[in-house]
Amino acid sequence: MQLKKHTHAERLELSRQLSKQIVDTYGDKIVAVLATGSTAKNLDRPYSDLEMIAIVRDGVEIPIAQYIHDGMSIQIDYVEGSSFLKDAQRITFNWALAWDQFRNRIPLYDPTGWVLKLDKVVAESETTDTRKTIGQLMASLYEGLEVIKNAELEHDEIGIRTAGFYLAWDAAKLVLLMNKRYVLTSSWFWKETKASPVKPKSFWKHVERLAGFVMVSVDDIVESAELLCKEMLEIVESRGISIESTKLAV
Repeated sequence: MQLKKHTHAERLELSRQLSKQIVDTYGDKIVAVLATGSTAKNLDRPYSDLEMIAIVRDGVEIPIAQYIHDGMSIQIDYVEGSSFLKDAQRITFNWALAWDQFRNRIPLYDPTGWVLKLDKVVAESETTDTRKTIGQLMASLYEGLEVIKNAELEHDEIGIRTAGFYLAWDAAKLVLLMNKRYVLTSSWFWKETKASPVKPKSFWKHVERLAGFVMVSVDDIVESAELLCKEMLEIVESRGISIESTKLAV
């Protein structure tokens, strides 16, 4: 098995073939078929994968299809229509990475106009309150800091560096959410984060250390983890969001 280069036109043609095969195979269980990911925005590169979503009727379960074909990675997700619409309304930890699939897609099969329902939900979700998720993401940064501090006590350098990367990743997702910037393609994740205006002044310095983009000591990683959490919390609290509670809550 060897990966091969493919053009945007080749991916589009393959997506059309797959759409027809999906409908021929599953018949009226299929509500709509969408090409998503970088292909849907003509941002795919020679070695990009092909991502598709098949919307199925509620109650229908079809497993994900994921494989390599002609040197290209292909993934087809089968999702219930009501579940997909609900997800389009939600603000989750992975909002910055997940939101694109709801906004940018190429309808390949849509006999009932289902995509219009999706468009309506997406438009309404623009005003969804993000504060709860921002607070939860901020709390998760401190959970990551706890992991780093425990690894420091155990003199576990690999543990510190690994946890440092995940802390930087979560901090970037928080920055993107606070700025309401979602990623059009995963290769733009760090670029979009770096370009976001609302973030600590020293954010990128800490990210470079934590994520391993520059080689620094474990002491520097621990220091950046502590400072980044502190500086991010100041921004979150300035929005009236608290992650502390004087009482146990359930």
